[in-house]
Amino acid sequence: MPQGCELNGKWVLYILSINDDGASSSISTPRSAVQLLMASSRKLHLPKEMGSNAVRGDIRLYNDIIHFMSNNSLGFHAGVEQTSGKQIVSALQKVLFYIEPHLTTLNGRKANVIPTYFQPLLYTVYNNPIVHHHAVKPLEKSKLDNLSQLLFDCLSLPCLSPSKWKPFKLALEELSFNLVGYIDYLKSKNDRMSEVHQSMTPIRSPQDGTSSNIRMICGNKTRKPELIARYSKLESVLNEKEEYSDPVYINDYAPSKPHLRYLYFKELALPYNCELFSYSHGNNLGSSWFIWRIPCKQNTQRAKSIIDDIEKSIQVYHTREMRKRFIDRYSLLSRVNKAVLMDMYQHLTGDVSSTSISQSVQDRLQLVLDSQDPDVCFDLRHHNSGRPEMFEDFWKAVEGIINENALKAVDSRRHGVVCHMALALSVRDLHNKVLAKHPTIIAPSIEWLRYQFCPQSEFNKSSLRYTGRLKIKFMVQSRQLNFEHPDNHYAGALFKYLREFSIKYREYAHLICLDDKHAIKCGEPGYPVAAVDRGKQVLVALDRSFSVSDHDFTKAKLTPSVSLVCDIPCSIEESFYRGRVFTCLKDSVFQHSSPLHHGAELYKLLQNIEYKPILCLNSDGGPDHRVTYLSVQVSLICLFQALDLDFLIAA
Repeated sequence: MPQGCELNGKWVLYILSINDDGASSSISTPRSAVQLLMASSRKLHLPKEMGSNAVRGDIRLYNDIIHFMSNNSLGFHAGVEQTSGKQIVSALQKVLFYIEPHLTTLNGRKANVIPTYFQPLLYTVYNNPIVHHHAVKPLEKSKLDNLSQLLFDCLSLPCLSPSKWKPFKLALEELSFNLVGYIDYLKSKNDRMSEVHQSMTPIRSPQDGTSSNIRMICGNKTRKPELIARYSKLESVLNEKEEYSDPVYINDYAPSKPHLRYLYFKELALPYNCELFSYSHGNNLGSSWFIWRIPCKQNTQRAKSIIDDIEKSIQVYHTREMRKRFIDRYSLLSRVNKAVLMDMYQHLTGDVSSTSISQSVQDRLQLVLDSQDPDVCFDLRHHNSGRPEMFEDFWKAVEGIINENALKAVDSRRHGVVCHMALALSVRDLHNKVLAKHPTIIAPSIEWLRYQFCPQSEFNKSSLRYTGRLKIKFMVQSRQLNFEHPDNHYAGALFKYLREFSIKYREYAHLICLDDKHAIKCGEPGYPVAAVDRGKQVLVALDRSFSVSDHDFTKAKLTPSVSLVCDIPCSIEESFYRGRVFTCLKDSVFQHSSPLHHGAELYKLLQNIEYKPILCLNSDGGPDHRVTYLSVQVSLICLFQALDLDFLIAA
């Protein structure tokens, strides 16, 4: 039978107890609803996790902080875990996640930024931008201010008052003040840098009395062998110097490794008296060391004169305010670009500090200064990708002149109306020719036109400035073609007339350029011939030997006959070197390059393309193409009859 019941929420639990004799008795005293509510309020709770299988680092850190509290028997009363508890976990998670990539920097400037109590939370990496191919962003003072304010807001919450929260609260307080300390450190550094930038004198100079030092080195002729070997090069240079003569820059002879360089200057020992002068630049350049010989009796006046000369040659780093005042002063007088004024300032004052001008703009400015042409635009942003080309029409006009004057002959005498250069007498002349032909076109400066040529030598440093856009180069006229053949001028004129004729009747004519190329030496079955000249290195397998016949002992040769069926343009300014190329390989022994053979090849070629009644042929005038030979004339007559042509020109 029921002896009692226990009230537990909305459920009623009946408890029965049966004795051995079958009689029932009471087991427990029933509790009231107030007692149950008080027991439930004493139970600890934690905020809910954001996901058990989370991949993101910030979510994993949030969940690990909750586990950290659970492992340390920490918790919140019912109803507080989702308000104040969530606020504490979220604030700590934001702080640790933000400063994790910068722990090395923070610990180097302020020891143990993260309290020992929270160190277990950093055993796992949560925020590593490098893994995701992102750059590590620098710490921001405003962001640290906001995060420290979040921690101080958490410290004032009543839920952290119980004694069991004392270790956690102390660690949270230590972390908050560490962030405040680092913020003060950044502020002091920023104030110092602002003071440096606004200063009107260089922060470090040879005349400040703290950056330079001079000491005397007494001569020692009884030196250890290792010291003699270490300073042998420096000693040989000083032996050629007189006392109080030009100082020697020792950095060129010192080792590159820092600890060896330190010992080199510390243990400096020479067989005669010397004075050693050092200047610390205060940056990654380190110190500059100078040495000169002195007599037994020092001369202070001569030493001061040498030091003055050294101080003039030492690099000086000016402040931003010094450069800014110069630019602000002279920018009001003329509309000169900032990059030009900055270069003027550095040239006049010897300032070597870095500027805000990008390296690309500095390179363009150097290009302007080297070319001595103020019309060259050093800010070439309108040539960037995605923007319309400003001088595109001008470049096309130049290419038209190149194609129009291709193969123009040069007279052997510099008199008469025949020009003595294939394109123009100078860059200015070419510039004027284009403007005379196209007066409304937008033209670049003369020097910018020059830099579109191909460089005269690809091995000179100046060749880096040439773009090679125009396939020409400027050179001094020295009777370019008169040594090849006396009829070059007439051959060039004939080819020009032939092209003009082809353009006039382009719908009815074929223009074909044909010629035989250099014979190709071939091996015999089982006896290959080298594909390269003697002494040329080639690639072979590691376990094979390279054994082939020499070029001098070959019998078979192949002669390639190449024919170009030109796509005739609409204007002589356009290129004729476009079309279809046909190649025929012939045995040099059994298939000679005769006029009849060429005629047969040409007949077979024209059978496979569109028929046109006019045929124009151009060749080099060799024995197999020279029209004064009877065999060539007979082959052309046969070709004329076989193709049923109306007009045939051979030049």
